[in-house]
Amino acid sequence: MPLKGFLFPRTATGIASLLPDTPWHYSGAMLTLEYRTDPDAIRELLPDGIEPADEDPGAVAVIWADWQSCSDSFEELLDPVRAQYMEAFVVVRCKYRGQHYSRCVYIWVDKDYAMVRGHHQGYPKKTCLYPYDPAGISGKRWASAGDRWPFWSNSRGQRPSADRSKF
Repeated sequence: MPLKGFLFPRTATGIASLLPDTPWHYSGAMLTLEYRTDPDAIRELLPDGIEPADEDPGAVAVIWADWQSCSDSFEELLDPVRAQYMEAFVVVRCKYRGQHYSRCVYIWVDKDYAMVRGHHQGYPKKTCLYPYDPAGISGKRWASAGDRWPFWSNSRGQRPSADRSKF
């Protein structure tokens, strides 16, 4: 009996698969913060053969997103836990073989299916828990220059160290 399902776990019916069949459709709200840093800090994050972009090599974007996704069947919309997830990611400008690209160097999501789908698509996703309040509804102030960002925790609920070597 052939196993069905886009990705694991595959079963005879395919119902247990973590992801629905492609294509996938997305909509969402995003908040982007752009800043400039030392290009050497960018270089540390790039694999061999990829280098910072020629123009604006220290450009960084941090993006928080509140996503809704579904397949062509739209069946995920009947159960929002299968369609809605939060994501935060960091992208830098880079160059590979003379062409300029945007490379995702860090990305965190709050749902397992979003992480697995991201791995399938080539993103370095990790799961985490973080509060997302783009409109400031909670009344908390945004971080000031020099403050530690209050948003991040890893899959074990720990905040990252200020020491970048521990990311």
